[in-house]
Amino acid sequence: EEFDGYMFSRKNPKGVHFERWRHAYGCGKWFLAARCTATLEVFGTYPAQTTEPPAELLAKIKAKRPNWEGYK
Repeated sequence: EEFDGYMFSRKNPKGVHFERWRHAYGCGKWFLAARCTATLEVFGTYPAQTTEPPAELLAKIKAKRPNWEGYK
């Protein structure tokens, strides 16, 4: 039952998420993407080696979502 809760009972909030993706059918490289889970809109991608999203990407999200509280 504990494992069942771990697997299937997670928070899944709507909004902008920063995710790790892998280009499985191409070069195989990992990269990071910012997308909205409600609309599936992808705001942009950036290299997996970076520790924080680029300022340009954050500005793009903020321009489209003025009430967005920001990264972190």
